[in-house]
Amino acid sequence: MIESIADLGLVEDEDISLGNAALRLAALDHPGVDIAASEAVIERLADEVAAASARTDTTVRRAAALRTILADKHDYRGDSDTYDADVNADLISVLVQQWLNLRAYDLSLWILNHQKLSALQLTTLQNIFHNRESTNWIDRAVIGDRCSTLASFDYSADRFADTITDGRTQRSDVLAIRLFRLFGQLKKDEITYLTRMDEAREAARLPFPENLDRANELSIAIKNEAQSKMLFVTGSLLPGFLRSISRNTQHAARLRILRAALAIEQYRIQHGFLPQSLDDLKPDDATSLLDPFSGVQLHYTGTNGSYTLYSIGPDQEDDGGKTSVPLYSKEEIPLGDFTASVRR
Repeated sequence: MIESIADLGLVEDEDISLGNAALRLAALDHPGVDIAASEAVIERLADEVAAASARTDTTVRRAAALRTILADKHDYRGDSDTYDADVNADLISVLVQQWLNLRAYDLSLWILNHQKLSALQLTTLQNIFHNRESTNWIDRAVIGDRCSTLASFDYSADRFADTITDGRTQRSDVLAIRLFRLFGQLKKDEITYLTRMDEAREAARLPFPENLDRANELSIAIKNEAQSKMLFVTGSLLPGFLRSISRNTQHAARLRILRAALAIEQYRIQHGFLPQSLDDLKPDDATSLLDPFSGVQLHYTGTNGSYTLYSIGPDQEDDGGKTSVPLYSKEEIPLGDFTASVRR
């Protein structure tokens, strides 16, 4: 591996694959680990981002593609508390941790269905998932989106047209941009974008499910305003950001279901039977048992040592837990409920 790293010194800077170089450096702390699997993950992510931004070379669209693939699709999230920890400089550890984070819900439920855990083991899992529900990554996304988008207003007419047409620019588009800039239309778009982005950030900070309702209202209002007033940037970029609020709510719903299941198992150990309702759990934070999509308590039924928990899901329709949304649904608003069962 030392020789492999030394080989990087023979490559021109612009030809170095940063992902591969980071993996080689990380491998020094993981003797005997084959980095091929990690390389495959990096290559797959790169291919997906490339495909998402294939028709444009603008910074704004590239940033949007990165957010869509890394944050929205694969749930990579920053950590404002431990971002500078040494482990975060180890790309192999970061990829492994992300793999575990993505599958923590499924893995934990599988364990609860197949293993009888002790109170200590359950407490360990509860500590792992405590305080995982956070929206500070949305605030950071606002900063990144706003900076890259504001820069686009200083682009040349050709490049700006590429940004709003997703790379399918025609000569008439460029001419229109020049006229809009001349008559102040782009400045109106910029001001509206900043105002609406502030509203989107405030929507993200609202409690569940008010944040969803406000995000939906904003999305409709922004699309209508952008269409009627020809606000190209506002209309093309902000709705995508607002969809991130729904993704964050989905993450919170699954997390709350899992935490409720762990609390039920603790109750089972202490009392020898299942709780009659979630009220019997008496958590320190009562909101941890609320369905983020409805604002009322998660649905729970238990009988003969088995139980089911469910959230009404992104469509905000109660299907009785009968139709379960796939964990990695590609639908903007998946239909069905988030359902988890433990059978004994």
